[in-house]
Formats: sequence, C-alpha cells, structure tokens
Amino acid sequence: MGRHYHTVLTHTSPFIDQNCPVSRQTLQVGQAVVICTESQTAFQVESWKYLGEVCPFCTASGAVLPETQMAEQRPPVSAAWLAIPGQLPFPLDRDIVNLGRGPDSHLVLNDLYVSEQHARIRRAGKVFYLFDLASTNGTWVNDQRIYRLLLRDGDRIRLGSTILVFKQATEEKSFESGTQERKK
Repeated sequence: MGRHYHTVLTHTSPFIDQNCPVSRQTLQVGQAVVICTESQTAFQVESWKYLGEVCPFCTASGAVLPETQMAEQRPPVSAAWLAIPGQLPFPLDRDIVNLGRGPDSHLVLNDLYVSEQHARIRRAGKVFYLFDLASTNGTWVNDQRIYRLLLRDGDRIRLGSTILVFKQATEEKSFESGTQERKK
C-alpha cells in the first residue's frame, strides 16, 4: 500500500483548508490524515477507516472499486436517482453514469455551460461517488467546487447552469414513490 500514507498536516501542506471528500470537513494544521499519492487526495483518518482503508479515487480510472467487489449483493435498481427540475427522475441504476452535453453521455444535459464529458457518478456497493472530468466550468456540490466527492442524499449538484439533486432511497422513500410524487 505504498500509494497511501499516514501523516500529520503542517502549515506547508497543500491540503490545508481543503475538504475531506468523505466527511466534507476542512483539513487543518496538526490534523492526522491519510494521503493518496496517486489521486493527491487527503482523507481524515476517521474517513479512511469508514472507507475500509480502500481509496475509491486512485482506482477510479477503470478498475472496479474494491467495495463493489466485496459487496455480496447489488443495491436495488432504483437505490438512487437524480432529481431534475421539470423532468422525470433519472435512475442511477448502473455502476457508472456519465453526465455531460455529449451524445455519448448517459444523462445528456442540454446546457451550453456543461462540457461534452462533464462528470461521472460511480456506484460502489451502496455508496455513490461524483467525479469532475476536468470540465471547463467545474462541478459544484452544495455551492462548493469539487473534484471528487462521496454523495449524500439531498446533495445539490450544479453542472453549468443545470441543478440536479442526488436522492438515495431509504426505507421510507424509494424511486417509485419519487416518480409518483413527480407525476402528481
């Protein structure tokens, strides 16, 4: 595991004042973190343990995420979706969903401020990660620019001028109930 190492942040660290992609808390001087040298990502130690000490970002270039390999069963087809104003919900029913203006995207967004290949959502077990694909105008979650992030229910994703809301099913709600509410 030479790609990941434990360290304590100093005042010269490039990770100071950045957010941990899992906990979303600001990293500070004196804080213990785990650094991924491949993706240049810093995780709070608690977040690293939450991930099972497996980095979802350095293997995202095409390899299957270890959490997906370890999952005994897939989540239901409609475990998560994107709510899009004025449209039916878009189900996140595959392991990789590409978002962009290009016709080869799974979710094509008709927005001139969205790049051809803007962002990607990867499912790993029951969790979903959002990656910016070096888009021109950036990928924003809850008004903060992100490059990679663990999504949470209710996150507002902005690509260009398009707003998407990430929704994840719980026992109380499901994709089907979200669709029925939308049709009313």
